[in-house]
Amino acid sequence: MGILATFRKGFMQFKLIAVRLSSYLSLINLGMIMFLTIQSLNDKGYININLGTYLVPIYLGAIALLFVLGYLEMYIFKGYNEEVEAGYRLMQIHPDLRDMKAKIDKMYGDIYEVKS
Repeated sequence: MGILATFRKGFMQFKLIAVRLSSYLSLINLGMIMFLTIQSLNDKGYININLGTYLVPIYLGAIALLFVLGYLEMYIFKGYNEEVEAGYRLMQIHPDLRDMKAKIDKMYGDIYEVKS
């Protein structure tokens, strides 16, 4: 059992690193796509932008926009809570843990109501 637990832990760490790397690569890919799109629009004469001056601020603004949209989706529109609840519906948990989760959810709901 110890070998399988060690393998599982190593695999989960590898998966976490892979997911983070893929998200960083997708941000780099966003920059390349923006560069090619703006360069193509610039070559065709639709816009007149000096890419050396404006590409980095546009790229940083796009990343900031992604963070804002992610924040809105997770916390304002409650997408994170719905995803967690869907996970609980798909994967049955022990009845004692279900009761404990219900108590913790009630406690957090009471804290949220007091802050509001």
